[in-house]
This record gives sequence, C-alpha cells and structure tokens, in this order.
Amino acid sequence: MQVRALMATDLATVGPNDSLQTAVDVMLERAIGSVIVCDVQHTPLGIVTKSDVLRAASEVGKPLDEIGVSPVMSQPLETIRPTATVQTALNRLAEAGIKRLVIVDDMELIGIVTMTDIALHLPEEVSEVRHTERHREEWTEED
Repeated sequence: MQVRALMATDLATVGPNDSLQTAVDVMLERAIGSVIVCDVQHTPLGIVTKSDVLRAASEVGKPLDEIGVSPVMSQPLETIRPTATVQTALNRLAEAGIKRLVIVDDMELIGIVTMTDIALHLPEEVSEVRHTERHREEWTEED
C-alpha cells in the first residue's frame, strides 16, 4: 500500500513569521497535533507539534503570542513521496524517532501521514516495525 492511500490532504499551515499562539489556535480549532510551517510559495519549511509548543513555553517563559514559530519548528522537515510504501514510511518514522511525515511531490506540499493514521489502518505493520526496533540493538554484523 502506498502512503497516498492514508495521507491527510486537508493541511493546517502557518507562516514562518506567525506566533506560537497562532499555531496553537489552528491546532485547537482543527483538533490536530501539529501545523506545517510554509513560506509564501507554500513550500514546507518545518513543523510545529504540541510537544514543540510545550517545550518552548517552558524554556522561554513568555506568552505564546510573543514566541515565533520559526525558532521553535522542527527542521529539517522529514518528508516522503506519496508513492512510497507504508512500510517505507514506518521505517522512516522509526529511524527518525518521529510521529509524522510530510508528503511532498516535487517539493510541493500535498499531505501528511502520522503514526496514528498508519496504526488505525495497518496495526500488524506497526507491530512489526516496533518489534524490529526493540531488537535492533541485539543484531550484529555477524548475524
């Protein structure tokens, strides 16, 4: 199965000059856990997650409307093509230690896929990747 079958295409974005308050407002309004930061040409630059917001609020100690998204966003952005397999996406998520991949086609933002999206549709594949990750340290070149 390709990633395009599971990706969400109704994307939530903010600009690089927006505040974290704007990002939080969008996340709350849409009941989602992240927003993609895009430039004026809609090129994805980074992503801001709930965890990024909490970390910034704790470390900076300012109101969210005084903190910009650019210094807080995770970058470089982890992306994948819509034609990639779900297994490839799972491997990339596990290797990067993240929960979301932004879907791009020729650098055009077209979607996002999350671990939750995959888990809801393919629980046996998620289980296999988790098993592989748990036993990765046990492997040696001699095996």
